[in-house]
Amino acid sequence: GDNLLYFFVSPLSATAARDLSDMPLQQLHNSQDKESTLNCSEHNCILNNACIDHSAIKGRFVIRIIGNASHVQEIKTRAENATLKAYRESATFLFEGLQKNVTFAIAMNSTAAVINRAVSKNCGHDLGDEAWPVFRLMQLFSEPNPRLDDLYFLSRPPRYCDPVLEPIANRLIVQQAATETKCYARLYFGTRGISYMLDYGTWKHRITTLEADMRAFRSLYYRYANISSDSTLDTIVVMEKRQGKHMSNIGNRHEIVDFLKNTYLGYKVELVSWSDYSITEQVQLMSRTRVMLSLPGSDVMNAIFLSDEGALLMFCRVVGAKNGKLHFDESNEMKHWFRHLSYMQASTEPCNSSAVSYNLTSDWGDTIVDLESLKERLSALGLSNRNVSDLQTKSNHESSLVPQNILTSLSDAMEQSRRYLIEGSPHPCTVRRRNGDACVFQDISISLPIQKPLFYKLGEKTMVNPSIAFPQKDCIVYAMGIDNDSAFEQQMTQFCKHVHAFDCTVDLNSTSVVYQNFTFHQICIGSKTDIDDVEFYGHNQRSLTFEPLSTVMKELGHTQIDILKLDIEGSEYELFETEILSKNIPLPRQLLFELHTERADPRYVPPNTVRGKNRTEVNDLFLRLYDIGYRIVGMEINSGDGSCADFGMVLVDQ
Repeated sequence: GDNLLYFFVSPLSATAARDLSDMPLQQLHNSQDKESTLNCSEHNCILNNACIDHSAIKGRFVIRIIGNASHVQEIKTRAENATLKAYRESATFLFEGLQKNVTFAIAMNSTAAVINRAVSKNCGHDLGDEAWPVFRLMQLFSEPNPRLDDLYFLSRPPRYCDPVLEPIANRLIVQQAATETKCYARLYFGTRGISYMLDYGTWKHRITTLEADMRAFRSLYYRYANISSDSTLDTIVVMEKRQGKHMSNIGNRHEIVDFLKNTYLGYKVELVSWSDYSITEQVQLMSRTRVMLSLPGSDVMNAIFLSDEGALLMFCRVVGAKNGKLHFDESNEMKHWFRHLSYMQASTEPCNSSAVSYNLTSDWGDTIVDLESLKERLSALGLSNRNVSDLQTKSNHESSLVPQNILTSLSDAMEQSRRYLIEGSPHPCTVRRRNGDACVFQDISISLPIQKPLFYKLGEKTMVNPSIAFPQKDCIVYAMGIDNDSAFEQQMTQFCKHVHAFDCTVDLNSTSVVYQNFTFHQICIGSKTDIDDVEFYGHNQRSLTFEPLSTVMKELGHTQIDILKLDIEGSEYELFETEILSKNIPLPRQLLFELHTERADPRYVPPNTVRGKNRTEVNDLFLRLYDIGYRIVGMEINSGDGSCADFGMVLVDQ
């Protein structure tokens, strides 16, 4: 994964491409209007107006740069520096540079082992080491169309697993199959910085966009495999490895399959080897899988296609023994991918757990899983003998998002939380933060402690899982206050067809709102009179637009909000009073909000919006919300300022 160089390209218009291809080479180099340009980030580059020649250097692709000699040399040097810097730790990468017998050309060649390995029908490596990095490269450069025209690979023949790349590119071109020279308006190449094996500490962009990109990657393959958004999760998958270098398995997998079939009668149980499935069939199977059981390795890569309610249970793989001590593989896939995704239920059984034992027959051994411990882990995920559709909720606007049987079972917790709001919590305040007063929230407790898969966390926001609550995506989201971070709004577009964001302080050309899938409105919800200061987040209030929530709903033609998210720095109190507690609008089905109190940092929260908002006022607000039908499903006190906390509430009874 670390030792690859990828190319993907977007063609010029037919006329422009023909002009370049038909132009004599010397005339091409002197063509100022089509001169090549190069822009590079830390690990990746965009080369504008360039050609790929497959035959000029035997066995290698050549990138032809357009311009005079000095211009070409300057681009060549910068491209060399960018790629060599990224590959300084790789002995297998060869950058040939300018060839003496080829005018104005750069030749690049990769000899990474993953490119030249033996043919295998297990395509997990191709998924993680080729498809995913190329897709990340596309996301990095914000390609509006997620499907490429041409995708080039260097120094490798066609392979059995090439269909893994079909959702990404119309055409795959490898050196042995190339037959023509083509010119492109944009030629992108990425290097080590895109690899899924990259250490998380070295690339900030990867961390901040991983979850959104992973969802987009999954959606791309779902569309390719014609998977609907309301697939029923009716399958438990147990992985089996039949070929490959590392022949480790769950040693008692056949016993586990029989146990699961006899215990979880509502589910299909399948023993799966990916060599039996096409890429389309693999994606389809994962989309309806409730739980996947697997050892580490390439087999588990397909867990990327699990739905939000799907779960991955992994068990350690023994990779050898030395001096009587076993050595284990605890999964790079979990380390670099799955444990960073808030929407996925992914966990690994500790290697020294009593729930597993090992049968070492060679350098690689099998893992034996204890059945009773497995049953406990499955129960913690919410699996039982009940029908798999029990957690599906009706998507009409007259039903609660939480099934009645769950509400009934948690009635005592709900009553206790209300009692604490009135009488105070009997427990001492133990929450401490470096700044602020977290004890202002001492009497607030989670009144509806729902579990996964119904429970869903997106960053600091907790809610009823929208993919269960709204399987047809027929939901409306209003998000107020985004500043320069629209990650929540972007990710909600994966669940709901109608996502609207509101913020009068954000410029229309801001990267947080431009070219996003949600609808942005440059207005603030509320009124100017609730803020005394003329300045509002660096803006003069007179230049900003404020509108009441009820007016905005009427203008947009909406009679119901399914999810209302508020991050409006103290102005939430005024909105609660004028719109929700007064029932001036139909009550939103879920409320996600950050609540700010009187000791909040004045650098971020206007003091007059939170004046007097102490423990008593906070308790009163939540008591009133409780009495109109809202229950708390999640709360998280701000790590930087204890006087602020995020809450998720669901409407259970109007």
